Amino acid sequence: MITKKLAAIAASSALAVSVAIAGPATANNYAPGLPSAQPGVPNNPPASAPVAPAITTVPASVADNTPARVMRKEAPTRMGPAPRVRATVGSPISLVAQGLTPGDDYVVFVKRKGGDYGTLGTVVGGEFNTLPVFEVSRTGIVIVAMKNQRTGETRYIKVRVRK
Repeated sequence: MITKKLAAIAASSALAVSVAIAGPATANNYAPGLPSAQPGVPNNPPASAPVAPAITTVPASVADNTPARVMRKEAPTRMGPAPRVRATVGSPISLVAQGLTPGDDYVVFVKRKGGDYGTLGTVVGGEFNTLPVFEVSRTGIVIVAMKNQRTGETRYIKVRVRK
């Protein structure tokens, strides 16, 4: 039991360190062959890819045809008061976040409750902060975290996925 706890702490620490040392240059090219993020455009790969258990990015062709849901409230720097969005299992989720600093690079992470964070993609702060489009194959809460690569500040959105 202690070994599992130590392994979990080590894995969490490794993720935190890798996120902390990733600079803007690597933030824009998190996947081979993926173009740099552009303001207002979801930065999805050409083919779907797993991100975390039960979470995958959708192909760019699907992302381009998915209507975006614009968040009314600014994404806060604390997870508790994060705005909540409803979604359906297996449907693409396209979000436009509010409150990101214009011109700054953000790495977008997703996490299911009790799981590890997975890198969803990148976004450049601007007027329309369109996050990479993803889908979830199981019900539950998904946390979306957007980490500013310049300041280290993280903003959150919660997605409640139902059937």
